[in-house]
Order: sequence, then C-alpha cells, then structure tokens
Amino acid sequence: MTTIKIPNDLVLETNSIMTHDFETKEYVPKQRMSLKKNTFSFLKEGTKVVYYLNNNEKISNDKFILLKKGDCLMTHRLSVKGGVFFSRLLFFTDEDVLKFVRKYGFSLDDNKDYNPTKVFKTDSFILTFVESLSEVHNLSEDMRPRIIQNKFEELMLYLVEVYGLEFLNSFNISHSVKMQRFLAAVENNKYKKLTIQELAFLANMSESTFKRLFKKHFKCSPGTYFKNMRLDFASSTLRNGSLRPSDIWDEVGYESHSSFSQAFKKKFGKSPYHFAC
Repeated sequence: MTTIKIPNDLVLETNSIMTHDFETKEYVPKQRMSLKKNTFSFLKEGTKVVYYLNNNEKISNDKFILLKKGDCLMTHRLSVKGGVFFSRLLFFTDEDVLKFVRKYGFSLDDNKDYNPTKVFKTDSFILTFVESLSEVHNLSEDMRPRIIQNKFEELMLYLVEVYGLEFLNSFNISHSVKMQRFLAAVENNKYKKLTIQELAFLANMSESTFKRLFKKHFKCSPGTYFKNMRLDFASSTLRNGSLRPSDIWDEVGYESHSSFSQAFKKKFGKSPYHFAC
C-alpha cells in the first residue's frame, strides 16, 4: 500500500500554517500516513480512526483531534446517510508552536510525556471557528498566510483557556533557552544578508553547533532553507506589486540583481520581471 505524505500530497502551498478540506467517497481501511506537520482534524462527515505505535483514537463530528507529526495508520469511514467522509484540516509545525509559546510568554514543562494524539470536544466556539476557515481560501495570496496565522493563534489561545497548558506540554519539542535563541536568530534574520557565522554568534553558539541544530530541526542545510524562504518571499512581494523586480534583490539578501534573477528563474521557471507581469 502506498504511503501518503501529509500535507505534501494534498496541498501545493508552501506556507508554514495551511488549511485543506479533505473529502472522499472511498473507504480505505488503515491507510499508511506520514504526517510531515502537526494537524488539527475537524470532522464534519464520517468517522476517523487513527492508529499510532502506542495508542489509537476514534472520533466523529462531536470531537476533533490533534495529530502530531509522525507515521500512523488512518481509516476514513464514510457517513451512513451521505456516504462521504469530510474533514477540515489545519497544518502547522513545531516551530509554529514555539513561536506561539514565545509570543504569549507561556511557561512549559519539558518533563511531560509525549503523546501523538489529543482529542477535544467540539463546542459552539469550535464550530464557528471551523466555519471561518472555509473563507481563508477566498483571500488573496498575500493576505492568506497572515489571516491563517491569526486563526491558528486564536485556536491555540482558546485551547489554552479551556484545557490549560497540558496539550502544549505534550508536543515533542525543546523549550530550552538554547533552542529559543536559535529559532529567534533564524526567524528574525531570514531575509537579511547575514552569514552562518554571524547567525551562530547571535544565537550564542558555535558555527558547528548551529549547523548541526539547523539540520536536525529544519531537515536541510541553512543555505537551502534561506534560499527557499527568500525566493518565496520575493515571489509573494512581486505578485502583490509592492516592489519592482529591480528593487527587491537587496531586500531578500542577494548581493546583486543578476544573482537574484538567476536563482529566481531556476526555482520558478520565469525571470522576476516576467513573473511580476
């Protein structure tokens, strides 16, 4: 049986936080799933059964589930009346959780046991929240990631209010000062012309430690990560017309217009000028 990579095989977007409406009329028992991001799954039709290494969960539309990134088996049982399965999904990374924790100053317990799933009750607030996600896809490409970031924080704040910090503690992420400094150095300087040595200095660690931590956390080299982030930001900026192609190269950390144009065309298949037209 083929393993489905989530969200890679469902969503074409490259934003950190994304939504997707998953609908099927095909019953597939125990489909192999490789979750590359954490996922909130809000069921509207049918039943979901999830099998992890050490536990399994079954939910219908009176509940929703948080699935941590990792491998699992998943069964989508069709609804009795409509013969369909429908779930609205919200994808996010561990880094998004850490940003949320830092932004709102929550103090977490690193010693809590990791659990790959968490089931919540669907109440009136959640029903309204899930319906509001349906409008996100109608927004402009420039505004969509900003709105979905706010929607993610809205949900997380509500869950903290209702369930406390327990579900945040269950994430398998490091909350150490070292990790926070590392992530802050990356996030706050991803579009700036800083070298790896300079970023490591800002994070208060050696260059070798910075590179090792970077590869472990982002699953790629710093050069690949920053190039993709800067080019994606450039494409979004060109699309909304806030900067001209001849002006943007310096904003995204390139040394010259020609080097930026070559890298841009290699990734997107068009020069910055033709992309903006």
